[in-house]
Amino acid sequence: MKIIFINPSYSMGELYGDLAESGSEFPPQTLAGLAAVTMRNGYETAVLDCPVLKMDMQTILKKVSEFSPACVGITSTTITMGNAGHIAGAIKDKFPSIKIIAGGPHVTALAEDTLAKFPAIDIGVIGEGEETLVELLDAIDNNKPLNQVSGIAFRGPDNKIVVTPRRELIKDIDTLPLPAWEFLPPLDKFYGPPGDSINRMPAVGLVTSRGCPGKCIFCDNRTFGRLFRAHSADYVLKMIACLVKDYGVKDIYFEDDYFMASRKRLIEICNGLIDANFDLTWTCTGRISKTIDEDLLKLMKKAGCWQICYGIESGSQDILDIIEKGIDLADVKDCVKKTRRAGLSVKGFFMLGNFLETEETIKKTVGLIRELPLTDFHMCYFVPFPGSAAYAIADKYGKFNKEWQNMNLYTPKCFIPNGLTEEKMKVEFKKCYAAHYFKPSVMFYYAKKIKNFSAMKKLIISFMAFIRFSFFSKKQVIAQAQ
Repeated sequence: MKIIFINPSYSMGELYGDLAESGSEFPPQTLAGLAAVTMRNGYETAVLDCPVLKMDMQTILKKVSEFSPACVGITSTTITMGNAGHIAGAIKDKFPSIKIIAGGPHVTALAEDTLAKFPAIDIGVIGEGEETLVELLDAIDNNKPLNQVSGIAFRGPDNKIVVTPRRELIKDIDTLPLPAWEFLPPLDKFYGPPGDSINRMPAVGLVTSRGCPGKCIFCDNRTFGRLFRAHSADYVLKMIACLVKDYGVKDIYFEDDYFMASRKRLIEICNGLIDANFDLTWTCTGRISKTIDEDLLKLMKKAGCWQICYGIESGSQDILDIIEKGIDLADVKDCVKKTRRAGLSVKGFFMLGNFLETEETIKKTVGLIRELPLTDFHMCYFVPFPGSAAYAIADKYGKFNKEWQNMNLYTPKCFIPNGLTEEKMKVEFKKCYAAHYFKPSVMFYYAKKIKNFSAMKKLIISFMAFIRFSFFSKKQVIAQAQ
């Protein structure tokens, strides 16, 4: 039996709004991982990464026809669910016998709603997909009852949607095969980091763990849960060796929710990288914490780390408390300064339009952005995604539009806090970007990052997008003042 996985088409504008040209295009590791699992279990497999290949519907249908699969697996987030449903409908219209399986965080959070809205989707996978998919494909291939497969939603008698019990999380994720990158377009030609995280090319994103112990109300943790489960250092080093030796990767962005959660594992990875002596640099996610010390930071730098990305979110302690970030502003300042003293760049993640957001709290955020010695900056709008704790209570704190296509992190169409307007949010959003990027030290920092043609091209495109973005902001600010 054959299966083809599809990453649905979307435009960069859908994901990044006015800053589309500075956005990232990292390889879909989830699909590469699922492809490795299905191949290991004897299923002929293919992957279509539609966004990077700029595939239109006609091309997608042609590829599906040529491969002639029994099943199609489509992954999706909330913002891309409409595109995924459209692709599913087109495939089902032309090839009615194909079983269409949808998965990803959106389906996990709203499985019944998703199947009800998109009748072309036959089955939804809830939670982690690897073990569920193998069992599901076996049931389809051998005509076994679907209600015996844990972790799915499907159409039962009278077209009623049936949801089976959740599958337990995979305890040892080292049992999973290495991602099958060979199913994707060439990593060195089609993928790259965002403009604010560029260092060396080729560069890719990599996830080495699942689950986050944090309690932030804006995160949907239904897919991987709160229990931190990580690949061992040996497994991570094998993944890295594959990317460096087989694909010429020079820089890796560890996209884990909390890459630094296990100090022991992090030290083992760093020592392994030092011993391997790869021609590699890397960046990772961190969490503001008193446990981060300069000895650990210096070891990370020695192992090739050049940047740590911290979720700071706001300059208002009241907002940090209500979104249950679990950090305080004093620790933010200490952690950022400590990281910079160790010789590492710091990228700060912020959100605008949180619960309790006001013009006064935004001023505090702008002030913090100006005060912190950040080298890189990233801001998005607060979005109460399905599956997050914020989703159920957002109506209490502002105007909440639950239409899935509006759940975009870079346009304020989803949630507007009480007392603010969409236009005011746009103006303040651009002020926050200007507070960081118009610092002379930051401009000099980015000028030094031009090391080759690929990096120069990405930085210039990102800079021009930012200038257009900021210039429009200036006109908005003037109009707002008048």
